[in-house]
Amino acid sequence: MTQTRAVKVAVVGASGYTGGELLRLIVGHPKMTLAVVTSEKSAGSPVSAVFPHLASLVPFSFESLAPEAIAARAEAVFFSLPHTKSFAPVAASLWVRLAARNLEPSLPLKFALGLILLAAGFGAMALAFTVFASWKIVSSALL
Repeated sequence: MTQTRAVKVAVVGASGYTGGELLRLIVGHPKMTLAVVTSEKSAGSPVSAVFPHLASLVPFSFESLAPEAIAARAEAVFFSLPHTKSFAPVAASLWVRLAARNLEPSLPLKFALGLILLAAGFGAMALAFTVFASWKIVSSALL
């Protein structure tokens, strides 16, 4: 039987409820090793200050978000950020990872991808509005 090595993972935005659950699941997983734990509001403080029940399992301190440092130390990244703050770190991590492999797209391609994602967001809002408009509880201002 072949033995696989553990994947080094990072948790971005680990000081919230979802981040705490991710930390708990990762430290108990046989094929994952925790490498980086970030939190903007708790940077510099130990994980045990926010999650006392993980004190013996996670001997890390929270770090500030630095995509280059995460890409150098982790192979996979879990993002547990609020939905209003998650896109920029995900995109930055993607570009850093692609640049490390010499696969970074050109500036016009990045611009095109941004426009496609923007269009997809507007499409999702339009679809939600048409689906829920019949309920008479949703206005375009809420979307």
